[in-house]
Amino acid sequence: MVLWDPVRGDVVEGLDPSAERVGAVVAVAVADGGSVGVTLHDDSSVRAWSLADGRCRGQLAPPAGGGAQRVSLAAATVGERLVAVTGDWSGRVQLWDEAGRAALVGHAGPVWALASAVVDGRPLVVTGGDDRVVRVWDLVARRQVGSDLEFPSEVTAVAMASDGRLVVGFGDDIAVLAPRPPA
Repeated sequence: MVLWDPVRGDVVEGLDPSAERVGAVVAVAVADGGSVGVTLHDDSSVRAWSLADGRCRGQLAPPAGGGAQRVSLAAATVGERLVAVTGDWSGRVQLWDEAGRAALVGHAGPVWALASAVVDGRPLVVTGGDDRVVRVWDLVARRQVGSDLEFPSEVTAVAMASDGRLVVGFGDDIAVLAPRPPA
């Protein structure tokens, strides 16, 4: 794996050659102000990389298969901790850091879409999947914020802005949802 300069379009440097090859990269996320890259590989392992020097910071999640095969990835910084969030075929949403993992209540079916953002100083992650539901999670409290948002078809993409707006891709449609102003 290599780091590319997006402006010049050329290789800056290779990533840490001491990190064992784990297969194709299927998803990428950044955290910590863009200084850390997190990669999800085709064997479901998750690794963290220092983007400043290309060094592997370590494996956050081991390989997995079957219903535990991971299909989506987001990353965030919670306090001083790097956290990778993965969704898998069976509907589980898991948080991974150097200390281990924790599971959130997932979805009924594959979790296709994950995104993270910091809103009002709180690190949040948005999940969406085959069950046509979008959920917002507080990564510090490790609990759902608000109620389920239901859509007419499976949710395949999500994004969240720092002002709390959600963008949701479902079926052939896109919805932009804004939080209610304080009463």
